[in-house]
Amino acid sequence: MRQLQEAGPDCSFRFRDGTALSDLKRQKLSFENLVKTAPVSQEDVDWADIILGNVPAGFLHGGEKLKWLQAESAGVEAYIRPGALAPGAVLTNGTGAYGLAISEHMLALTLAVLKKLELYRDNQRLERWESLGGVRSIYKSTVLVLGMGDIGGAFGKQCKALGAKVIGVRRTNTARPDYADEVHLIGSLDRLLPQADIVVVTPHISGFYHLRETHTRVVNLFAENLSRFLNGDPLKNQVDTAIGYRKTVA
Repeated sequence: MRQLQEAGPDCSFRFRDGTALSDLKRQKLSFENLVKTAPVSQEDVDWADIILGNVPAGFLHGGEKLKWLQAESAGVEAYIRPGALAPGAVLTNGTGAYGLAISEHMLALTLAVLKKLELYRDNQRLERWESLGGVRSIYKSTVLVLGMGDIGGAFGKQCKALGAKVIGVRRTNTARPDYADEVHLIGSLDRLLPQADIVVVTPHISGFYHLRETHTRVVNLFAENLSRFLNGDPLKNQVDTAIGYRKTVA
């Protein structure tokens, strides 16, 4: 958390629900208003000008004091409902922090299914040593990726490197990335599904925030955005609250 103090030396901080308070004590950081970690409260939210993290959406009532909410997740649907944020309040998300960790997890599970590893695991527990038939490969498979953002893009690259044909589906008509053989809009989904050997739907993710690498990326993003906010510069990952997706990449 030293990064946050350096990014906002004149700011007061409160840490809630998951902050490693013991580490902060060992580093002897002189945070004003540092309190023991506990579940975030309504009073905490009302106190803040800036929030890092996914606070309960029910605590947000369009208060004028909150100027900026930096979500740790990519998905921010809970915060774009009418009345959650005041007009003019900035909402940014955690896009870019999860691509590697989540896509590798997705790839591992895809391979496990193709190779029937979960079935062999269950048989091993039952001491059954028998063949479960043929298995499949990503190589020369057609992989349909629904969602071509940070996570879907990383997964598509990995599948392409393993010899797959990668077809992407996205919301907007933008340039085809190098790793994709084809890119289509969501309206083509019914036509594309019969062509696919593997179908992956990319999620909005926050559940991997506890991983050290992902946590570091989120904190790095917040520290950079905090400096930008205090200097009056455009923020990274600003969300269009009308649709719930990132609208700028500064």
